[in-house]
Amino acid sequence: MKTHRSFFCLTARFVPATLLGLLCFGALIARGADVPKFQPNPHVGPGHVIVHGKFGGNIFGFEVDPNGTEGLLCEAVGNPDGTVTAAVETFNQATGRIIRVLGKTNTQDDFIAWSVAGSVGLFEHEKVKGLFNIRRTFHIIDPLAGNQVNGRWTPPIDQKQIVNQVKPALDGSPNVAVYALSVSTTLNPVVFSSNISDNTFGPAIEITDPNFITEAPPIIAFDPPRNQAILGHDKPSPFILPPLIGFVDLATGSFEVKTGLGLGVINGVAVDSEDGILCTDTSFDSAAQFYNLSDFSGISVFLPGHDPQTSTQAART
Repeated sequence: MKTHRSFFCLTARFVPATLLGLLCFGALIARGADVPKFQPNPHVGPGHVIVHGKFGGNIFGFEVDPNGTEGLLCEAVGNPDGTVTAAVETFNQATGRIIRVLGKTNTQDDFIAWSVAGSVGLFEHEKVKGLFNIRRTFHIIDPLAGNQVNGRWTPPIDQKQIVNQVKPALDGSPNVAVYALSVSTTLNPVVFSSNISDNTFGPAIEITDPNFITEAPPIIAFDPPRNQAILGHDKPSPFILPPLIGFVDLATGSFEVKTGLGLGVINGVAVDSEDGILCTDTSFDSAAQFYNLSDFSGISVFLPGHDPQTSTQAART
């Protein structure tokens, strides 16, 4: 639970009714007056394909190739002797069948599936050497359909930094944006771009704005045409406020912060680079936001089935 969220729960009853009214009124103003009503599509929903790992373990990341027929997953299952069976696997998107186990250990190691970009798969191997001593290496499957680990990815971070998010370009290229955290109090998080097929990297850009390095990491999106990473975060505060959105130029390192619409934590960020549209969603008001990247104009709309009482309670727990 986030500290400032619990603080709000404990003190909300003591906030004057006038202030609460202004908060609610401000949230309503942030939305467009004429928003089309949601129309459910009866043809959209879960299909009949269910993917299970080869060994029936917990899934540690999965990705699919949008330009192909395969997917990538990593799994781990505990054994009675205290070891862990960890594996890297490819699967068929149409049938859910596991195609091949590309790597497997029976130690304390783990694998994490990070991305499929430009039909190139990327995963991490966490090799446990001792208590608090983990060696992290990164490997690629190029192409994913080749079902063979055949390369290394060596990001510009050290063993005191861990990859937290990898966001692929949606243009069919093997380009990604990466957010890496520090396990040391002396280092800030960094953001950088990479071509995972060529193992090349843009500059590692340090994030120093305290609004973006407090509490949970921001959610990021990758906008390749503008060569920028977009970071969504809630403003650290004992009150529920509109979120903050940061724009990081992946070439120069310039960092611009704007106040978004909606209220509370940003749970997701996505970019339609072709049309120049940014989409986010916020937790406290159960709303989705749509921005025009050219001028940051936008609207915030309630999600289908929104119940103000339910969403408020969920955001406080």
